[in-house]
Amino acid sequence: DLVDDECGVCDGNNSSCEDCAGVPNGDSWESDCGCVASDNDGNDCDDCFGTPNGSAWDSDCGCVPEGNSGDDCDDCAGVPNGDNVVDNCDTCDSDSSNDCVQDCAGNWGGDLVDDECGICDGDNSSCADECGVPNGDNSTCLDECGVPNGDNSSCSDCAGVPNGDNVVDNCGTCDADSSNDCVQDCAGTWGGDLVVDECNICGGDNSVCADCAGVPNGSNLEDNCGTCDADSSNDCVQDCAGTWGGDTAVDECGICDGDNSSCADCAGVPNGDSWDSDCGCVASDNDGN
Repeated sequence: DLVDDECGVCDGNNSSCEDCAGVPNGDSWESDCGCVASDNDGNDCDDCFGTPNGSAWDSDCGCVPEGNSGDDCDDCAGVPNGDNVVDNCDTCDSDSSNDCVQDCAGNWGGDLVDDECGICDGDNSSCADECGVPNGDNSTCLDECGVPNGDNSSCSDCAGVPNGDNVVDNCGTCDADSSNDCVQDCAGTWGGDLVVDECNICGGDNSVCADCAGVPNGSNLEDNCGTCDADSSNDCVQDCAGTWGGDTAVDECGICDGDNSSCADCAGVPNGDSWDSDCGCVASDNDGN
């Protein structure tokens, strides 16, 4: 009385159609993890890397191999996948605003800085002006003459006043009053007292051009009789004998110092017209008879 088994095999033992679980015509299947039900994906024994029966494990940083501490993703503060970082001065935090920076010499966290001249750890002297001011224009220590660190002497006047108006005149007097400045006399001597006299002579006594009365450039004249005055109407004249101021005169006959006799008529009248008639001297209108 042989019968077919569940696999349809005569006198079979159901093994020919058994699934992995030994169920004839069953739907269990052999996965990498062994025999599993049909609705099982067969990964039940896979580790986190998908390796069947593997040794990898899930850490805070994800799947890591066996022997891995699982903190590969920890930040410096031990926070898995955290934001904390160690800056160049070994400070661990998540605040980038306080991160360590290099000083001017390249030292992380150093305190050296560029001075105002652009020199690392400088003392500002390399670009200081004459007043000691970095990158200055010398204006902070100018004296009254505009000289840095000056003593006002370069623009002082003769009285020592910076930018003053006092000057030394040619006689050595220092003041600001030009009205009293020393001048040259007529001989060219500064401060001298020689003057041009009325005759235009430097240092003269007016005598060179004085008239006979001693008046410089005067109009008095001495006439030929030694009289000095400005009245030409009374000037001395020559008499008929040529004597200046003489009183010899020409008589009526035209004779110098004559007695009128040389031209007297018979009546003794100079240049008369009486005449000598037979009757004697008679007038011109007398016929002499």
